[in-house]
Amino acid sequence: MGILDFNEDKKIKKCIERRLKSRGLILDESEEWDIHGPHPEMDYQVYIGRVVYDDQHRSGRAGFRTYVVIYPRAVYEIDSPSDWYRVEPENRIAVLDENDE
Repeated sequence: MGILDFNEDKKIKKCIERRLKSRGLILDESEEWDIHGPHPEMDYQVYIGRVVYDDQHRSGRAGFRTYVVIYPRAVYEIDSPSDWYRVEPENRIAVLDENDE
Protein backbone atom coordinates (compact mmCIF):
# COMPACT_ATOMS: atom_id res chain seq x y z
CA MET A 1 0.00 0.00 0.00
CA GLY A 2 1.14 3.51 -0.70
CA ILE A 3 -0.04 7.07 -1.05
CA LEU A 4 -0.35 8.67 -4.49
CA ASP A 5 1.54 11.91 -4.95
CA PHE A 6 -0.25 13.61 -7.83
CA ASN A 7 2.60 16.11 -8.19
CA GLU A 8 4.97 13.22 -8.96
CA ASP A 9 2.54 10.71 -10.50
CA LYS A 10 1.09 12.97 -13.22
CA LYS A 11 0.56 10.06 -15.64
CA ILE A 12 -1.45 8.13 -13.06
CA LYS A 13 -3.45 11.26 -12.22
CA LYS A 14 -4.39 11.78 -15.89
CA CYS A 15 -5.44 8.13 -16.16
CA ILE A 16 -7.59 8.40 -13.03
CA GLU A 17 -9.18 11.65 -14.24
CA ARG A 18 -10.00 10.09 -17.62
CA ARG A 19 -11.60 7.03 -15.98
CA LEU A 20 -13.63 9.25 -13.65
CA LYS A 21 -14.73 11.73 -16.32
CA SER A 22 -16.25 8.95 -18.42
CA ARG A 23 -18.44 8.18 -15.40
CA GLY A 24 -19.45 11.76 -14.58
CA LEU A 25 -17.06 11.98 -11.63
CA ILE A 26 -14.40 14.50 -10.65
CA LEU A 27 -11.21 13.74 -8.74
CA ASP A 28 -11.27 15.17 -5.19
CA GLU A 29 -7.75 15.89 -3.96
CA SER A 30 -8.86 17.14 -0.53
CA GLU A 31 -7.87 13.75 0.91
CA GLU A 32 -4.98 11.44 0.08
CA TRP A 33 -5.43 8.72 -2.50
CA ASP A 34 -4.15 5.21 -1.76
CA ILE A 35 -2.58 2.73 -4.13
CA HIS A 36 -2.55 -1.04 -3.62
CA GLY A 37 -0.58 -3.61 -5.59
CA PRO A 38 0.95 -5.18 -7.36
CA HIS A 39 1.84 -8.04 -5.04
CA PRO A 40 1.83 -11.86 -5.28
CA GLU A 41 -1.95 -12.23 -4.97
CA MET A 42 -2.72 -9.23 -7.18
CA ASP A 43 -0.73 -8.52 -10.34
CA TYR A 44 -2.32 -5.10 -10.92
CA GLN A 45 -2.80 -1.83 -9.04
CA VAL A 46 -5.97 -0.28 -7.68
CA TYR A 47 -6.46 3.36 -6.72
CA ILE A 48 -8.67 4.42 -3.82
CA GLY A 49 -9.89 7.94 -3.11
CA ARG A 50 -12.63 10.48 -2.89
CA VAL A 51 -14.61 11.82 -5.87
CA VAL A 52 -17.39 14.30 -6.52
CA TYR A 53 -20.33 13.63 -8.80
CA ASP A 54 -20.22 16.16 -11.65
CA ASP A 55 -23.04 18.73 -11.66
CA GLN A 56 -23.57 18.18 -15.38
CA HIS A 57 -24.15 14.43 -15.09
CA ARG A 58 -26.19 12.15 -12.88
CA SER A 59 -28.25 15.09 -11.64
CA GLY A 60 -29.70 13.16 -8.73
CA ARG A 61 -26.24 13.01 -7.14
CA ALA A 62 -24.68 16.27 -8.35
CA GLY A 63 -22.05 17.51 -5.91
CA PHE A 64 -22.26 14.34 -3.82
CA ARG A 65 -18.86 13.18 -2.49
CA THR A 66 -18.05 9.51 -2.12
CA TYR A 67 -15.15 7.08 -2.17
CA VAL A 68 -14.28 4.91 -5.13
CA VAL A 69 -11.85 2.16 -5.94
CA ILE A 70 -10.54 2.04 -9.48
CA TYR A 71 -9.74 -1.43 -10.75
CA PRO A 72 -8.20 -2.07 -14.19
CA ARG A 73 -11.60 -2.77 -15.78
CA ALA A 74 -14.14 -1.15 -13.43
CA VAL A 75 -14.80 1.62 -10.92
CA TYR A 76 -16.79 0.91 -7.75
CA GLU A 77 -18.34 3.15 -5.11
CA ILE A 78 -17.27 2.16 -1.59
CA ASP A 79 -18.22 3.36 1.90
CA SER A 80 -14.68 3.78 3.17
CA PRO A 81 -11.14 3.51 1.74
CA SER A 82 -10.62 0.40 3.90
CA ASP A 83 -13.40 -1.34 1.90
CA TRP A 84 -11.37 -1.27 -1.32
CA TYR A 85 -11.41 -5.08 -1.66
CA ARG A 86 -15.11 -5.51 -0.81
CA VAL A 87 -16.63 -4.55 -4.13
CA GLU A 88 -20.09 -5.64 -5.15
CA PRO A 89 -21.52 -5.68 -8.69
CA GLU A 90 -24.34 -3.34 -7.68
CA ASN A 91 -21.78 -0.71 -6.60
CA ARG A 92 -20.10 -0.59 -10.00
CA ILE A 93 -20.25 2.89 -11.56
CA ALA A 94 -21.13 2.60 -15.21
CA VAL A 95 -19.59 4.62 -18.01
CA LEU A 96 -21.95 7.37 -19.10
CA ASP A 97 -23.90 7.02 -22.30
CA GLU A 98 -22.37 9.08 -25.13
CA ASN A 99 -25.51 11.24 -25.11
CA ASP A 100 -24.88 12.14 -21.45
CA GLU A 101 -21.37 13.49 -21.99
